[in-house]
Amino acid sequence: MNDLEILNIPRELREMPRWVCWRLDTRGDNPTKIPIQAENPERMASSTNPATWAHFSQALSTFRDGHAHGIGFVLGEGFCGIDLDKCRDPITGAKKQEAQRIIDEISSYTEASPSGAGVHILVKAKLPDGWRKLGFVEIYSEGRYFTVTGKLLGTINTIEERSEQLAYLHKRLDGVLFNEKRPKKDKPNPEDFFIELYDSSKGVKNAYTTKVHRETGKGSCSCPGWKYRMRNGKPCWHVPDLQKKHGFEPDV
Repeated sequence: MNDLEILNIPRELREMPRWVCWRLDTRGDNPTKIPIQAENPERMASSTNPATWAHFSQALSTFRDGHAHGIGFVLGEGFCGIDLDKCRDPITGAKKQEAQRIIDEISSYTEASPSGAGVHILVKAKLPDGWRKLGFVEIYSEGRYFTVTGKLLGTINTIEERSEQLAYLHKRLDGVLFNEKRPKKDKPNPEDFFIELYDSSKGVKNAYTTKVHRETGKGSCSCPGWKYRMRNGKPCWHVPDLQKKHGFEPDV
C-alpha cells in the first residue's frame, strides 16, 4: 500500500517545507520506518532538525525515483497527529469500534497508514498536557513525523481546528483505555502487614524499627511495612498503637 494518492493530501500540507521520506528497515524482529532526507536519501532525517526537511515536490520526486518507500510530514506549527495502531482490516476496511468513534469525534483529515492496518488523523490543535501513548492510540504535536499516503478514509480532506475535541478525547481515553490496561487494585490493609511482620520476625524489634525509620529516616529496614510506607509517601501505621492493640511490647 505504498502508492500515493497525491490529490487527497491537503494542499496546506503540500505547501509547507516539512517533508521527509522514509525507508522500511528491520530492527530486531520489528519493521521500522526510518526517516531519510528527501534531498539526500542516503542520510537520515530528524523530526527535530529542519535542515533535514524538504518541500513536498522534492519528497515526491525522491519517492517516485525509487529512493524511498514513502513520504512523511513532520508535525509542528500547530499540526497534531493521532495515530490509531492496528485498528483496521486492510482488506475489508473494518475498524475497531473505539477507532471509528475517535474518527467520528475528531472529524478531520483521516487516512489509512502505509500497511492499511492503521489510521492517521491530522488536526490543528493545542495538545493537552499528559499522556502521549495509551493503548492503541498515540497523539503528538512535535518531535515526530507521520507517514502520509493520501488514502483518504471518509470524505473530509481538510485539516480542521480541533483543540476542544482533542482535549475531550484525551480526557475520555484516559478513563477508558487506562482503566482497561491497568485495573485498579484494592489498597492493602496496614494491620495485615503488621501481623505478618510480627509472625515472620518472631518478635517486634523490626516493627518497632519501622517507627524509628519513620521518625528519623535512619537505618536500613526492608520490612514489608517500610516498603509500603515509602510507596505511599507517608507512614502506613503508628507502631505503638498497633502494638498495644495486639498485646505486643516494643523491644528497644
